[in-house]
Amino acid sequence: FNDRDGGRGGKGRGRGGKGERDGWGPRGSSEGNHSDEHARPRQWESGDVRNSGERPTGGRGGSTEAFLPSGLPAPLIAPPPPKEWCYRDLEGVIQGPFSEEQISEWHRLNYLPANLQIRCTEDPPDAYVPLSQMGPCPPFVLAHRARQNYAAELERRQREQSAAEAQQQREAAQAAQAAQAAQAAQAAQAAQAAQAAQAAQAAQ
Repeated sequence: FNDRDGGRGGKGRGRGGKGERDGWGPRGSSEGNHSDEHARPRQWESGDVRNSGERPTGGRGGSTEAFLPSGLPAPLIAPPPPKEWCYRDLEGVIQGPFSEEQISEWHRLNYLPANLQIRCTEDPPDAYVPLSQMGPCPPFVLAHRARQNYAAELERRQREQSAAEAQQQREAAQAAQAAQAAQAAQAAQAAQAAQAAQAAQAAQ
């Protein structure tokens, strides 16, 4: 881990960027800007990389499709705001913070080693724990998935509401046309009745 790649202007990605080192990167302390959301971190040594290919499923953050006994959809509750995460690299340097979306994508691609020391920025500074102790679906994965499911469910409900409103407008327009046709028919019948009455009077 001695070679350094300074990247842009000799500074790495993450906050307080240091150059990317051979090993596992993107680097950055808590002093700078966020790293590129789609940056691909360098891996640890092959023996440390999680390569099972397992993708988290189930748990919290699953489908938001739920219905009340009455058949009405359950209220859609927005998830909490996203959190940020830091990790301690092989040299003991704190890197990050990184967004939940980015760290979740790295986890999905198996870029994060099982022994990676990681913590949420809202936790105490010494609250680093190995990724392996967070289970197959770490909190950042569950939270990110919950936000994705919430956004998808919200979009689905909005589409359904728009379709229902459009259907109501069509039905209202059809009802108005039917009412106008009925009024016209009634007016025609009344005119015919009046003409018949006048003809009867004239015949007398």
